[in-house]
Amino acid sequence: RDHQTSEPCEKCRARLHALEALLQYEFDHAELLLKALTHSSYANENSRAGLRHNERVEFLGDAVLDLILADHLFHRFRDRSEGDLSLMRSWLASEVSLADVAQSIDLGLFLFLGVGEEASGGRARPALLADALEAVIGAVFLDRGFAAAQAVVLRLFKDKLEVVDEDKHRVNYKNMLQTRLAAKSRNDLEYRVTNVDGPE
Repeated sequence: RDHQTSEPCEKCRARLHALEALLQYEFDHAELLLKALTHSSYANENSRAGLRHNERVEFLGDAVLDLILADHLFHRFRDRSEGDLSLMRSWLASEVSLADVAQSIDLGLFLFLGVGEEASGGRARPALLADALEAVIGAVFLDRGFAAAQAVVLRLFKDKLEVVDEDKHRVNYKNMLQTRLAAKSRNDLEYRVTNVDGPE
């Protein structure tokens, strides 16, 4: 089971309790939150401690977040097309949006990072913050189920949900595509204009 991981040390517990206050959620299994905050760099450097990094729970959190956002948007915007709803969800779940939400609760301060990741400014890196937020959401889901995760997400995203209809066009699809391709290939990307039409 995912909650059968190393128990947090006393010093770690103080950090976890501080974050729980910001999340307005108290974990039944504190070790789940510890794992959500543990970057692979820290787990690798402290392998003897038996810590597990947050990548699996991040994967789960990503899916849970998508479902919560889709459900909320589906019921709130009853007259909108699939395309509009998809655009709203894409913006809300974008790296930029997730990093903003993570920064609103100072999530970077609570992460367990390796020495190199810490030195390179990992606590403020948008991609790392976005991943950590998804991991926290996944941890809440594992801890107490969908309803608990839904309550936390809707609370954290409250401000963004209020403006999602106006801001949905801020999704940068070119940047998203470039990020995904760069992760799969070491070759430089090359752009070629094949056609120009309409207003600039």
